[in-house]
Amino acid sequence: MASGGRDGPLDHGPDIEVDEEQMREQTEVVFLSYSFHMSQMETVNEDPARLNPEIEEIRPCDRMLDRVGQQLATIGDDINNRYEEEFNNILRTLNPNLENAYDYFKKIASSLFDSGINWGRILTLLGFGYRMAVYVFQNGQHGFFRTIAQWLARYVVESSIARWIAREGGWVAALKLTNNSIKYVVVTFCIVLSIQFLLQRLC
Repeated sequence: MASGGRDGPLDHGPDIEVDEEQMREQTEVVFLSYSFHMSQMETVNEDPARLNPEIEEIRPCDRMLDRVGQQLATIGDDINNRYEEEFNNILRTLNPNLENAYDYFKKIASSLFDSGINWGRILTLLGFGYRMAVYVFQNGQHGFFRTIAQWLARYVVESSIARWIAREGGWVAALKLTNNSIKYVVVTFCIVLSIQFLLQRLC
């Protein structure tokens, strides 16, 4: 069941056993696929050489999860276009590097899900992780996409998000999502505002 923009509870709902290692691996693959396809869409509109060849190296071999990443990137492209400047302003303020980026990432991730879980919020987390990886890459530190993928997977497994995704049917449930719902935009707008508010406490 793909619940789209509807918030799911953080700690309630039927218990479901989650294979943490499998969820960790799948989350890494989905993020890397999302990043690859997001970069390809940006390449069409912007600089063809902006991230290559590093992006070419991270495309997953798992076809099903690659489709999931592509689907989420297609939907997330609207979020990325609408809020790219806001995300970039946040990153310029934080100025993340290899030493401090995980602390910032975890605090912002926690703020995204402090009142519920839905695919819109998960899309925002993927989008922010992607923008953070691009920012660090463009500041001369390569190999960061895989690092972000590991952080994101670790956060998903250690939080309630893994169980929520499992109850939805796993990452493959994202294949049922569409990009024609205003719920994503409304939810994401609220999340961006909450992140901007969080910056006042981080900086």
